[in-house]
Amino acid sequence: MYTITNVGYDIENPTFAPTCATNSVGNMDVGNYQYKITFVTPFGETLASPASVSQISAGGMSLSNIQVSTSGEVISKNIYRTSVGDTPPFRRVATINSAATVFADTVNDAQLGVVEPTSNIASSSSICRGWMNFSKTIGYSLSYIVATGNSLDTAEQLTSQYSFCT
Repeated sequence: MYTITNVGYDIENPTFAPTCATNSVGNMDVGNYQYKITFVTPFGETLASPASVSQISAGGMSLSNIQVSTSGEVISKNIYRTSVGDTPPFRRVATINSAATVFADTVNDAQLGVVEPTSNIASSSSICRGWMNFSKTIGYSLSYIVATGNSLDTAEQLTSQYSFCT
């Protein structure tokens, strides 16, 4: 039996909401909407930012002041929004470039995607087919109990620290 604990980088969630302004270009129903942003790495996605102030759409919505991550590991951002009437849950409306700070939403509610994430999995490693993949120099601890035959020997626990570079 063994346990692997990753000690790598963690990507912080966005800390502020985008700014929203109504526009008349698009297929959105007229009504109130709120937005959230997440950061995406090769290994996963952060939790969402705080929700934007509710804004009335007249067909489309222009987002600005979209936070840019200070981490070079962020490869894109996902934009989530409510359905018309500020109706949760927040669903993905688009994926944008990691450096983008503006976005024009023209998407109808029926075209919205998956619900916002419920945990931050934007870390430095992933496990794929039993192998660990790393995108930065990280370490891990491996703890295990030695087994002899069909029974466990008592109290022999080893812990090692390793660093891998890519």
